[in-house]
Amino acid sequence: MIRPATLARHVSFAAALSVAAFALAGCQTAAPAVEAGTQTTAEGRVVAIDRDPWAYDGNATMQVDTASGPVTVEIPARLNLCPAPGVDAFPEIEVGDQVRASGEAGTDGHITVCNGTGHALQRLD
Repeated sequence: MIRPATLARHVSFAAALSVAAFALAGCQTAAPAVEAGTQTTAEGRVVAIDRDPWAYDGNATMQVDTASGPVTVEIPARLNLCPAPGVDAFPEIEVGDQVRASGEAGTDGHITVCNGTGHALQRLD
């Protein structure tokens, strides 16, 4: 049998835990849901850049903080094979810059800017 004082403690703890869970859920930002293989655009401020994958012909990435949440934009290492307008300026883009990236959505939600019709990278600052 549970004593009333113990029951009150358990109910209070459960209520506090529920309030905390709802509060944390409200702080999370979901990335925009985009169907893989479709053309999409992300516009916002660059919050992180990783060009290290270029050392082994991987895709460089930049995190763009959009109004809908964070989006990862990928730029292939072989810029000479990517005819997208503005992609050759990627090495000059810095954290804090405002950008618009249009490309193909991947299954992971990333946007790859390279050679599709309508692909482009533009620095807006």
